[in-house]
Amino acid sequence: MKLIAGLGNPGKNYQYTRHNIGFEIIDQLAKAWSIPVKAGQLKSKTGFGRVGPERVILAKPATFMNLSGEAIQLLVNYYRLDIKDILIVCDDVNLKPGRIRIRPQGSHGGHNGLLSIISTLKTKEFVRLRIGVDKPEPQMDLSDYVLSVPDKAQSLLLAEGLELGIEVIQAWLTESMTHCMTKYNQKITS
Repeated sequence: MKLIAGLGNPGKNYQYTRHNIGFEIIDQLAKAWSIPVKAGQLKSKTGFGRVGPERVILAKPATFMNLSGEAIQLLVNYYRLDIKDILIVCDDVNLKPGRIRIRPQGSHGGHNGLLSIISTLKTKEFVRLRIGVDKPEPQMDLSDYVLSVPDKAQSLLLAEGLELGIEVIQAWLTESMTHCMTKYNQKITS
């Protein structure tokens, strides 16, 4: 069984913000794979289904970004998941919109959701898919930037990144990590 968890903040105030791109990709996967994601236990909205031969859990932690590790830990423990079967999707200000990066492990890179997961699971060895949202202008606070809604031009680029992210996740379910990194980490969509 594979866990695909998108990071974000619950509530309508955060729905279309850059920081909620992880939630957005889960919503798109749920639609594409006909897997309803509903409120449930374990501090997450979850959906269960099959993608080809693989059983998957789609999850949107309901703990707010900075406490994402609590929800992920509950899911890992309850479903007895191996760390290598977890893929976390989040935004990344160090990547341009339309770019993605998948890695089998690594640091939090300043992302509080990843920091929470690393601290709670006590490992950096889970797959993470970062979707570029770009950096704010120098005069803008980083927190204000990621919690704001992108303009129309950037939204179009983010949509390209989401589309590419879905392609990467589908490849991750059937291909090797090396294949995924080689094929997708250098790809520029615009």
